[in-house]
Amino acid sequence: MQAKAARDQARKLREDQIAAVLADYYLAIGQAQRLREQARQKADAVLADGEKAAQVPDESAVQAVRALRELVGGIAEVAELCDLTQSAVRDLLATPGRDNDDERA
Repeated sequence: MQAKAARDQARKLREDQIAAVLADYYLAIGQAQRLREQARQKADAVLADGEKAAQVPDESAVQAVRALRELVGGIAEVAELCDLTQSAVRDLLATPGRDNDDERA
């Protein structure tokens, strides 16, 4: 009887220890997931701010490509000068902007 009681007590202690360690594990995993999600949200906000701030220099780059196109005449020449592909130059030239709006008017 005493041996069985000792085994039962040891098994109960072990089960309690396993339950406590599992609780620690799930708590840690949950905390790690929350921290990662907070970091993603902060990173998304920083990227959005960066994209917003980059709009002005992007527009300046588009204007510069348009000016170069008028000065040198061809997309191939502009692409070579700017170290871009011709496709990238075409995309920049097709970007809506103040000059394109003026041309349509």
